[in-house]
Amino acid sequence: MRSNFLLSHKKALKSLKKVLKIDKQIIYTSIFESFLTGIYPYLSLFLVNIVIDSLIYKKFDNLPKNVIFLLLLIYLTGILIDFLKSINDYKTKNIHKKFIYMISEKSMTIDYEEMEKGDFLQKLSDARYVIEHLGGYDIFINYYISILSKIVVIISSFFMIIKMCFTKSINHDIGRFSIISNSYILLSIILSFMLLNIFLSRLISKKSKMRTAEGYQNKMKVERRLNYYVDKVFSNVNFGKDIRIFQMQDYILSLYEDTLNASISFYNKFYHETIKNKESLNKIIMFIAQLSAYTLIIFKVYFKSISIGTMSRYIGVLYMFNNSINELIDINQKISLQSSFIEVFDELLNLPNKKESGNRKISSIKNNRYIIEFHNVSYRYENSKDFALKNISYSFRFNSKFGIVGKNGSGKTTLIKLLTRLYDPTDGYITLNGIDIRQFKYEDYLSLFSIVFQDYQLFAFPISVNISANLHPNIEKVRFAISEVGMSDKVDKLANKENTSLFKMEKDGINFSAGELQKLAIARAIYKDSPIAIFDEPTAALDPESEYEIFKNMSQLINRRAGVFISHRMGSCRFCDNILVLDKGRIVQIGSHEELLKDRSKLYYKLYSTQANHYIE
Repeated sequence: MRSNFLLSHKKALKSLKKVLKIDKQIIYTSIFESFLTGIYPYLSLFLVNIVIDSLIYKKFDNLPKNVIFLLLLIYLTGILIDFLKSINDYKTKNIHKKFIYMISEKSMTIDYEEMEKGDFLQKLSDARYVIEHLGGYDIFINYYISILSKIVVIISSFFMIIKMCFTKSINHDIGRFSIISNSYILLSIILSFMLLNIFLSRLISKKSKMRTAEGYQNKMKVERRLNYYVDKVFSNVNFGKDIRIFQMQDYILSLYEDTLNASISFYNKFYHETIKNKESLNKIIMFIAQLSAYTLIIFKVYFKSISIGTMSRYIGVLYMFNNSINELIDINQKISLQSSFIEVFDELLNLPNKKESGNRKISSIKNNRYIIEFHNVSYRYENSKDFALKNISYSFRFNSKFGIVGKNGSGKTTLIKLLTRLYDPTDGYITLNGIDIRQFKYEDYLSLFSIVFQDYQLFAFPISVNISANLHPNIEKVRFAISEVGMSDKVDKLANKENTSLFKMEKDGINFSAGELQKLAIARAIYKDSPIAIFDEPTAALDPESEYEIFKNMSQLINRRAGVFISHRMGSCRFCDNILVLDKGRIVQIGSHEELLKDRSKLYYKLYSTQANHYIE
């Protein structure tokens, strides 16, 4: 038990160090707030004590002066506590935002290969939940503020209780109650009840903690399911189309209702098992301890050891003493729970970037003569038995145009992700001009490529920012890229032109068609103006006329640099110097369009003929 207690606080203090790295000043304001919060209740108790005694014993000489002084002290202390609390709340919110930012930063800097894994996405979701809904790191500040203030209360109350116990009785004729008048016995009785209170509270807290820890783990799972419907299904325009076309409203709402009912049932059970039962038992224990202590205080008044006013103060002191002990135990349980929850966040942030990044810089090579060579490269996805690519050996000489074709699942996109080093090979290695690409600085290597992926993404940012991937775009370059993809007329008609936001996140945002969005994705690749341009199904959403215009412009673009085209449409690769035909993760044919068509028994001719027949029909 003790080792768990110390371990929890060790983890919590380690977490506090992370908080203090963000804001060191919060430690001083927190300690000051804790001290004032601890002594604040006693000011009211002293005020009541003075007023009652003055009224009973009719001693009014110093009453106005004492009352005014205490009221002023209570008022000023309350204002100071509120001021410190507002400062700490402000600081805590900033710290909280910083930790949310750290999660977002991790999701964008982790190796792309890791990001695709379900395990990472699970950790990301859990870490977000812990930070946004369970308090994260910054809640430890509030916990330790409470602990310090409770310690101040407990120490102050303890010395007051000792003083009460050792106050001599004026009435010496107390008969059978003489045992209670013994100061040491009285103190022992009070402390015994308090220790019993501590023991029972810790026992309840320990059992409650086990249920609470398990409950919160299940709570995260329940809320993940609810958030899927709220954040994805109900709020996503793309879902909205399919839901309406296929009339899935009733089915989805029934599933959501089942999930909602299950969550309500879980929350009710969770509340009764972990919170309500604990609160009820604590109230019973607190009542017994207080009743016993109050009885002894009343005896003290009866034997004229203390005044009635002082009795009211001591009753308040005993209540605060017992209550502070219970709250201290409860806070320690919360710290223990939070320490276990925060491990999810630590695990996420401590995930290493396994991708090696060397120190070599890519110097400008004359005429863009980059040679990227695959040396017996194979790649297998995690939890897959089969290789997506197997024994690929090929030299991409980027002073020409390459096409990559094949059936769905043949490994085309995987090859591009290896080429651009979003993935590292499972077996084999890749070189740039004879040097292993892992020896180059990762960001430098990525700068070689402008890519339009098949599943490209555009953001709810201004068109100019989407194209430039920069908050301060070169507007002339943006307009040139827009004109290259034939979108100038469309964009120029918009009120804010290239500063118009995509999608309806903003009031004046615009929803373009799939084909128009694909053109903007191509414009982004044109704007980057990297030595090597890669187009993965670049015209899949375009009509034939737009496709022709794009390919015509692409040819001019590629004349100025090297390029790789991946497409299901065989005709789109006709202008490529070399075409790689993939099948089941292997290169099965290499050659120009004309050369590949000569062998009618091979895959390229069959794919081309099938598509040609469809167009004729």
